[in-house]
Amino acid sequence: MDATPILTKLKEDAAKQASDIINAAKQRTDEIKQQANKRISEMRENDRVKFERESAAMQDRMLRMSELENKKDLLSSKRELVSSAFDRALELLYALPDKEKKEFFLRQILSLASGDEALQPAEKSKQLFDEHFILEINEALKKSGKNGLIRLSHDNFVSGTGFILKKDGVEINCTFEAIVNSKRQELEGEVAKILFSGDV
Repeated sequence: MDATPILTKLKEDAAKQASDIINAAKQRTDEIKQQANKRISEMRENDRVKFERESAAMQDRMLRMSELENKKDLLSSKRELVSSAFDRALELLYALPDKEKKEFFLRQILSLASGDEALQPAEKSKQLFDEHFILEINEALKKSGKNGLIRLSHDNFVSGTGFILKKDGVEINCTFEAIVNSKRQELEGEVAKILFSGDV
């Protein structure tokens, strides 16, 4: 019996099987490549979206921080300007002629004193509160219906410009510095509105 046809058939079947296996392997390889490429693309897209999202979030945070710093700087500048306005007011009071300072102090005394307090001059205005001015103060107090018994006191050192009224352990600070500081607390908001009324 001639085995050639059988061998030929076996070879053909083997070749076909090998071809089928190779084709299946190639197809599987192509599928794996496609899936891998798809996964890589998805990962890249996810990374891109994530990067863009994180970049946007970081940019937003930096913008907010910058705005906050700008607001803090602006607020600090405004506070400095308001403080400068009150410092300027104090300088103008210091620059008043002695006559006008005395008139100012007399108005304060007539407004605040009962007329029998001790008056302690502040260091920078001792020369204003001489005996003649004390007599003038007491005369003005009497005319206003109060006791005219203000007397000079030099018990303690008082810095600044102006005076302190003392009676029964109570002191009223009438120095320029104390008056401006008191007005600063009262008027700081109004001064800020005047200085920055054009702000948006």
